Amino acid sequence: MSQNERVRHRVQSTKEEINRFFHSQKWKEMLIFSLFILLAFVFWLLQSLQLEYETDIKIPVEYGDLPSNIALEKDAPAELTVRIREKGSALLNYMVSRKRTPFAIQMPAGADTGRIVVGADELRAFVEKQIFASTRILNITPEQIDVAYGQRAEKELTVRFNGDLKFKTGFQLSGEILIRPKRVKAYASRALLDTLNEVNTTYTVIEGATKTFSRELRLEPIPGVNFETEYVAVIIPIEEYTEKTLEIPITCADIPPRYKVRMFPASIAVTCRVPLSKFKDLTEKDFEITIPFAELYENTSSYQQVMLRKSPTWIHSATLSPDKIEFLIEESH
Repeated sequence: MSQNERVRHRVQSTKEEINRFFHSQKWKEMLIFSLFILLAFVFWLLQSLQLEYETDIKIPVEYGDLPSNIALEKDAPAELTVRIREKGSALLNYMVSRKRTPFAIQMPAGADTGRIVVGADELRAFVEKQIFASTRILNITPEQIDVAYGQRAEKELTVRFNGDLKFKTGFQLSGEILIRPKRVKAYASRALLDTLNEVNTTYTVIEGATKTFSRELRLEPIPGVNFETEYVAVIIPIEEYTEKTLEIPITCADIPPRYKVRMFPASIAVTCRVPLSKFKDLTEKDFEITIPFAELYENTSSYQQVMLRKSPTWIHSATLSPDKIEFLIEESH
């Protein structure tokens, strides 16, 4: 039997097996059982949709015709949260149709400062127009809108990068995160600006970073505040790192003329992670391990903890070996 004939025979056998299955008693029983399950689900769904449930719907609040020289206070609500009770069938309609007519507040003309107050009755009347007649309103949050407004002021805020850097193995931050512009002008009421000193970029996660990240990021919105620009340029230098070990001599500062200090060992091995591009440039001169004489003189033991007094900002994970030394103070007469 040729290869083609074997393939045709296998296909034909498979068709016959499938055909026998769909004409078997077992398939008929499975079909009837599935039909009863489907009917039970439909009856359960119809019954459930007739029961009453509670849920929240959101209605946005818009402040129209806001003059360019006027700012709202930070507690101005951006939406109404309406707790309702209704049958499941109607709630399903609310869930499908999520678009709500905003509650529009018109700012008064000519006033530099003041308050806009919308009472509970007015809010309820507006909400009732957005829902079915059978829907019961349980509560509206906030119960009323009380918005203060005043002359718009100006202030410069420092921009901070807000995010999470997840480096690929062997890569790390190789310098300062640059943001351009570093400071942006913010416009809001004086009371609100007095509470602010900085603004964050929108939260950004950088996964598996292996090269310098450069992108425009949006500023995190602050209710009641407008910015001169919505985006800033963020540059995050990322580079591959490797280890380097250097022997750094230990020095003692401010030794009085009659004293001599001996330290054992006289130098410390400093191991750190350094960017590949700066591996050759990193030398012993970039580090300093200095112990003030007063610390040694007041030390009642013969061991002294040592630490780096100077090191480049772009190195990572600097470790000292050993991190303690023995010392001897000699006084000449």
